[in-house]
Amino acid sequence: MEFASPPPPSVTLERRGDGSIILRSPLPLGQVPQSLAQVFDAQAERAPDAVFMRQRQIGGSWRSISYGDARRAAGGLAQWLIDHGIGVGDVVSYLSEPSIEHGIAAIGVQRSGAAIAPVSVA
Repeated sequence: MEFASPPPPSVTLERRGDGSIILRSPLPLGQVPQSLAQVFDAQAERAPDAVFMRQRQIGGSWRSISYGDARRAAGGLAQWLIDHGIGVGDVVSYLSEPSIEHGIAAIGVQRSGAAIAPVSVA
């Protein structure tokens, strides 16, 4: 799995040895995007048709999702969580292999206002 489009110009991605990714910004604290969802939304506004993520499938083929499609999917998940009483002050944990769906879930959970506690099977 990889990010196919570069992050916004003010943000750099640092891939750590454990597979996690850290967003870093040279902007002053008051101007730093407050969440991954905000960074994602800013990029989705600029380039909705750009590839957000792509994932190698068994057999070597690739599947991908655009920022626009990922934004709609994450928004749908966020609304479902909100409709079911999940929001600020809640913690959502989900078990997932690294995948496109994992990325969408992270953004959707943040959009609902809840905190994320992902559990990786990798």
